Amino acid sequence: MDLYFFKEGYLRTSSTPYSLTNDNIDDKFVHLTNNAVQKYASNYGEFEKGNQLSFKQFQKYLNDTGFDLDFQKITYPKMKEQVLVSMSSVKKSINI
Repeated sequence: MDLYFFKEGYLRTSSTPYSLTNDNIDDKFVHLTNNAVQKYASNYGEFEKGNQLSFKQFQKYLNDTGFDLDFQKITYPKMKEQVLVSMSSVKKSINI
C-alpha cells in the first residue's frame, strides 16, 4: 500500500467555541468543522479566514498564545501514524 502525506496542510476550525454543555450539544457549528456546514454560520470566518489555518499559521497561533509545541516535530508525525494505522486496519477490505 502506498500512502502519500503532504507536509503542508490546513486545519478546519469551528465558528463557535467548542463545548459539550447541554446548551449547544446539538449545535452543528460547534461540532462539525466541515466547510459545507461552517459556511452557513453567522460568524463564519470571524476567527480565521474561511475557518481554516495552514500548519504554519497554526504554529504561529501556538507560539503567540504561549503553547510550547512544535507542530511539525510532534503533532505531524502522530497524524501520519494515525493515518497509517487507520489505512492498515482496512487494507484487506479495500483490496490493496
